[in-house]
Amino acid sequence: MQVVYLDVLAGVNLAMDCLLLSGTARLAGVYLPRTRLLLGAGGGAAYAVFSCFFPALCTLPAQGLAGLILVRLTFGPRQTAALIRLTLLFYLLSCACAGCALALGQVRGISFFVGSGYYVNVPFRVVACAAALSWALAGLLFRGRAGDGVQGRQTARVRLVFGGQAADFTLLVDSGNELSDPLSGKPALVLDRRAAARLLPVEAVVPLAGLRENNAPAILAALPNLCRTRFQLLPYRAVGQEHGLLLAFRPDSALREGKPWQGLAAISPAPVADGRYEGLIGL
Repeated sequence: MQVVYLDVLAGVNLAMDCLLLSGTARLAGVYLPRTRLLLGAGGGAAYAVFSCFFPALCTLPAQGLAGLILVRLTFGPRQTAALIRLTLLFYLLSCACAGCALALGQVRGISFFVGSGYYVNVPFRVVACAAALSWALAGLLFRGRAGDGVQGRQTARVRLVFGGQAADFTLLVDSGNELSDPLSGKPALVLDRRAAARLLPVEAVVPLAGLRENNAPAILAALPNLCRTRFQLLPYRAVGQEHGLLLAFRPDSALREGKPWQGLAAISPAPVADGRYEGLIGL
């Protein structure tokens, strides 16, 4: 009879789910905050522990539903198509990892599974080191590839500073983005409204919650005086809309892939690329 230590079971699955979820995010080119990653991995570890006590959780439908809930918990609210895409990618990575564990178990004559979770009775520091190494290699070799698709899309990491606050963003590199300040000629990147909320002060975020495609001037007027001087309106043209205005702000500083970048940050009221990216930037 196999003796299962629940702390080891929880620790191993916490590490494995961190690896799988971060791999899903990197392959999809989606930004994943560490808090969200730990929340999702913690949920996966709890599911692995409970599956030892409730055999019904080990059935295939239950595992499929658990995977969907785990992805939703980790990546937050998204459009249905984006959520399905992330879930399928998570399933593929999970199946590949489980297949490797099953094959290795057949060779060694042991099982690496207990209930619906992974179980390796080794010191947790060994599992943590292996997970960290695999996570680093996955990010180095495959980052953003599944999200790029056949069109070869690329992403850029941008760090913005505003009012003493700093935040990092994963932006889609779009060669068609020619948005710029008509006066200074400086280029402008575009941030999803929810992504911009991670950087801007609360007094600016509250009015921005009501930002729509046609009310940027009203939102600018609703901003507090201290913030309003840092914001402006940018004219733009898009498919189906000949003339429009985007609300934009001037960051204190910006880095693109670690190099200084000069420009503005416009705010999009709608998700960028179905929510797969936090924004877009030109070449």
